[in-house]
Amino acid sequence: MISRRVGAFLIPLAGLAALAATPAAASAETHSLLFVQETSGGEVIRIGPSRYKVRLDGVSSQVTTFADRPARQAGQESARAFVARWGRRGFASDPPNAALVVHGAPASSDVMILTLSHPRYDRARRTLTYAARPLDDAPAGELAGLSERGDRMRARRFGAASLFIDDSGWTVAHRVVLNFKNVLPGHFAEVQLDSGGDVAFATSTPSAPGAGLQFDAASVRINGFQVSPQTVAVSLGAAPDGTFNPVDFSVSLFIVGDADAEFGLHSYDAGFQPHMWVTASIGGAPPQVIPQG
Repeated sequence: MISRRVGAFLIPLAGLAALAATPAAASAETHSLLFVQETSGGEVIRIGPSRYKVRLDGVSSQVTTFADRPARQAGQESARAFVARWGRRGFASDPPNAALVVHGAPASSDVMILTLSHPRYDRARRTLTYAARPLDDAPAGELAGLSERGDRMRARRFGAASLFIDDSGWTVAHRVVLNFKNVLPGHFAEVQLDSGGDVAFATSTPSAPGAGLQFDAASVRINGFQVSPQTVAVSLGAAPDGTFNPVDFSVSLFIVGDADAEFGLHSYDAGFQPHMWVTASIGGAPPQVIPQG
């Protein structure tokens, strides 16, 4: 049995709503992510009027992410990936708000509210440096609670701390329905997402807790159903009566990722299924064929 690439189409994630013929496409979800970086210490260095440099020493190699309410889903990405995605998240043109919370410091100097830009990560030295400015206005969203504890920004060294960075709406999620047609029992079919890691399949979002698998045939045996960040794969067995008639089924889930990222979808089969084909409807847009050849 072999898997082969047989077709693709390229779509910008943020522009999917424009493809739709129905209002459903406008229901794309945009979720704010809160990024948290842990460090064993660091320094705030004044370099000019209202201009500072913040250096994190012994910074964790992983950045923790929290999706906004109601799900409050958590995840992780590497510090290197976080810095590499800075521009794609819109941070280069619109610097994010942040709160530096120093553990164990007096209440008069434990929280600094600031904006960050120009990150520089040195993996070997475990340092991460930002350009920073004090934030005069109280931030909204995830940092609103910390802003009430904010102290005057000043040059200083500090010990163990957490840096909270609010992205104000980076992640975009669209529902996708994959329709598999004429799949032979005893074979598997899959759809693969190519995105460089900036877009992924997901079985839920904060406002939609689950994906679904639906069959049009009452008698079908599922040998395996797998959803990974880059792949949806379904393996079929023979029907309970021993027949191997082709079946149709659909998988409903989500595509989630960077608003500015582009991605491709490729359909694969295992073995020779000349009549199998797959369509994808994303964000309520009309189905597009992922051709099988």
